[in-house]
Amino acid sequence: MYRPLVTVLMPVYNGAEYLADAIESVLAQTYGHFELLVIDDCSTDASREVVRSFNDIRIRHVLNSCNLGLSATLNKGIELARGKYIMRMDQDDLSLSGRMSAQVAYLEEHPSVGLCGASVKVFGLREETHPATTDPVFLADMSLFSSPVQHSACIFRTEVFDDPELRYRSEFDGAEDFDLFGRIVRRWGVANLPEVLVRYRVHGDQMSFSDEESALVDVRSANQLRQRARIRRARLRELLCQRDVIDPALEDVFFEDAPLESYEQMVLFDTLIDECIECNSKLKLYSHGMFRYQRKKILGRFLDTQPPSLATFKLYWRWRHKMPYKPKREKLSYLVANLLGR
Repeated sequence: MYRPLVTVLMPVYNGAEYLADAIESVLAQTYGHFELLVIDDCSTDASREVVRSFNDIRIRHVLNSCNLGLSATLNKGIELARGKYIMRMDQDDLSLSGRMSAQVAYLEEHPSVGLCGASVKVFGLREETHPATTDPVFLADMSLFSSPVQHSACIFRTEVFDDPELRYRSEFDGAEDFDLFGRIVRRWGVANLPEVLVRYRVHGDQMSFSDEESALVDVRSANQLRQRARIRRARLRELLCQRDVIDPALEDVFFEDAPLESYEQMVLFDTLIDECIECNSKLKLYSHGMFRYQRKKILGRFLDTQPPSLATFKLYWRWRHKMPYKPKREKLSYLVANLLGR
């Protein structure tokens, strides 16, 4: 039996239009010791025929007997993978020819890293580059807010999945990567390579052209936002020792940068940050600096919106050690303006 070092895991559902391009980009990798595991989740288009048109021993084509959905299909791929590493690949994206070599080399040199990503370049209906964050501390902090690694550009160490709790969860479809990656960060090192290794295609099939399709896109987007909010809320509760009641308005301030509405809410937010830092001292899930940064940013923004007055001066003076840094001259001007009320 062929035993590759890398399993490229590509779930497919009605992706015939761009599937050949995606497969060709995998077969063109400069690193050749891999298998391409394509799992078709009951497509109703010509996806099967596209896969079968390739005559390459490295391709394994698996057909689901019923539609499982993305998370369940990915979990099936994890169980079927033969490689030491599992590289994710979407049905309509392109991997640059050196992607596998670069990510495998990094994981071989860093055995404590279980998940590795890279920068991504968007193409198609729009063109932009999404540079990947490489600071390991920031990646851990980022996992509280969003995925630290781009899903379509990630590679796993298969050993990560020896822990049966580390799987995609179907109840979080739409934000399944955010859910899984945040749990991996707790057990393994996570890294990103700075170079662009994946081209992420934005195309018409992802867009809406009719009211019905537009409504469907809106529903999916709303579901993704709900799932992300649900995951964030659960992580914040976990950090705060399973505290049941957290003011949703404060969650919006913390996660969505919603503005503080009053001095009273400012005090509650400040207290919430203190609680986060205290609990994090025991759990050591994130850096304290991230919470202090959030406090400085939010409190500073709130005070900057207040009219110059003696009351604003008193607020600033009370929280001066928690405020964003201001140069001495700027700080003096700020204080004088508030003392004079203008």
